[in-house]
Amino acid sequence: MTMVRAPVRRRPTARRGYLPSGLPFNRFGRGPRLLVVLPGLQWKHGPQSALAERFLVGAYQFLGTSHTGWFIGRRPGLAPGTTMSQLASDYATAIRNDLGGPADVIGVSTGGSIALHLAADHPDVVHRLVIHSAAHALTGEARRIQWRAGQDAAQGDWVAVFRALAETVVPPNRAGRALAGVMARLMAIGAPGEPGDFIAEVEAEDAHAFRDRLGEIRAPTLVVGGERDPFYSPALFKETAGGLPSGRLALYERMGHPAHGARFRRDVAAFLGDDPPNRVEDGGTPASGREGPLGRVGPGILALSGAGFPLTQLAIARLGRRGALLVQAVVVGLLVRDIGLIASGAPSRLQPGPAALLWAETAAAAAAATAGGLLLRDPEVAAARRAGWAVPRDELFRRVAIGTLFGLHTVRFRTYLSPGSGLRPTSHGSPPQDVRRMPTP
Repeated sequence: MTMVRAPVRRRPTARRGYLPSGLPFNRFGRGPRLLVVLPGLQWKHGPQSALAERFLVGAYQFLGTSHTGWFIGRRPGLAPGTTMSQLASDYATAIRNDLGGPADVIGVSTGGSIALHLAADHPDVVHRLVIHSAAHALTGEARRIQWRAGQDAAQGDWVAVFRALAETVVPPNRAGRALAGVMARLMAIGAPGEPGDFIAEVEAEDAHAFRDRLGEIRAPTLVVGGERDPFYSPALFKETAGGLPSGRLALYERMGHPAHGARFRRDVAAFLGDDPPNRVEDGGTPASGREGPLGRVGPGILALSGAGFPLTQLAIARLGRRGALLVQAVVVGLLVRDIGLIASGAPSRLQPGPAALLWAETAAAAAAATAGGLLLRDPEVAAARRAGWAVPRDELFRRVAIGTLFGLHTVRFRTYLSPGSGLRPTSHGSPPQDVRRMPTP
C-alpha cells in the first residue's frame, strides 16, 4: 500500500498568529531555509506579545538571513495527561502539513525535551537538530521546582509560580530574592486566568526520561548548554550528546539558562551551515571595535541616556499624568530589559565592575518603577504638582531613583560601547567540545 502525504497548505504570511493545525506562531527572518523553534515552558499558549517576542524570538534573529524562522508554541487547551510524544506529534503535523518541512529544529529548555521526541518519532521532519539548554531529563531539584510551580498555578498563585522560577536565575542571597520578587510581580501581570496548559506542560516534562531512546535519533544534533544551568547539569548535557549517534556538545563556562551570546550564536550558525553572525548585542565584541550594531547610533543613545532625568521631569511638567505614565513605561521597559539580561546570565560574562553596574541599575529601575506606580495612584501628588507645592517625600524618592537609574545606565552603556564591552576575557576561537564527531551529511 502506497502512503500519500497530506498536501502542504500555503504557509501563513502574517508575522504572528495560528497555523492551520492550531499551533500559535511568531515568524521571523526571510531566508530560503526553514527553521522551527520550540520554546521553553509556557504558561500561556498563544502568539508571543511584542515585548516577549523581542526577548524570546529575538534570541534567534541572527539566523534570519539564511532561514525563515517559525517560533511555534503549544496548542491551547491541552488535555490533562498530555505527553511529550503527543506534543511532538502536534509539531510534526505542523512542520509536515503547514510548513512543508523538513526543517532545521531548535528546541530550548522544555522545547528541547519535546524536540528529542520529535526527532525520534518523526525523523522525516527534522533536518538538523539543536538541543538548546535541555537534556534527556531534568535534574531532581529542577523537577521539584517545576512541580511546585504547577501546584501554585493550580491555586491561582502566579506570583509564587514566577518567584520560584525567577529564583533559579538570580544570586542566592537577600538581594537576589528581592529581585525575584519584583520579577514575579511584573510577570504575574500577564498571567493567564486558566492554568491548565501550564500544568499540562509541567506534568508532561516531569515524566520526560529520554536517555534510553537517544540512540534512535539520526539527525545531526548539537547540544548547547551552560555549566551553571540550574535545570540541567553538565553531566546531563554530556550524557545527552554522548548518547546521540551524531551528537556534538558545546558547553560554556560561567553561563546559565538558557545559553546565549556570541559563542552560542557562532556555534549554532556554524552547525546549521551558516556564516558566523557579525551582529553582537550582549555577548561579544564586534570585530572592528565600535563598528558593531550600535556603532552609528550608539553615541546618540548615550547622549539621550545622559539627558534622561531632565527629559523625564520635562515630560511630567508639560504633560502631567500622561507624562508620568510615559516615564513609568520607560522605567518599566528598562527594568524588564535588565531582568532579561540577568536571567540570561549576562553578569557571569561581564567583568566585576560592569556586572555590579548592571545589578545596581536593575535595583534602581525596580525602585523607580515601584515608587512611580504608587505615586500614579496618589491624587495628593497630582494636586501638589498642579499647585506647585513642595514635592512629597515619596515623589522626591522617585526623582532620586530615576536620576540614579539614568546615571547608572549612562555609565554602563558607555562601557558597552568601549572596546571589549566590559566582558571577561575569553577565548572565542575554540570549537564546541566534540563528544562524538558529527559526520557531514
